[in-house]
Amino acid sequence: MSEKRKPALTMLLRKGDTTAKLEFFSQDLWPDQPFQHRTGQECYRIRANGKWFTSERHYEFFTVHEVCELLEQSIEKLLEKNDN
Repeated sequence: MSEKRKPALTMLLRKGDTTAKLEFFSQDLWPDQPFQHRTGQECYRIRANGKWFTSERHYEFFTVHEVCELLEQSIEKLLEKNDN
């Protein structure tokens, strides 16, 4: 069954012929997940190339600050690969 939820934001990242699609879904789309409001800030689930991004939990929500940190780390890794 396809995803019925609509992303709040979609980003496309391109390196050469490779494109990565990142989708950000608001925490409001999962009202039954009690830990989503752990910070009192708006949080998002991330889907990268059709797969849910998670580090430790089944439903992982990230603040805007955490999303920016993840993007920064990804860009740094990508640039390091270009230097080698």
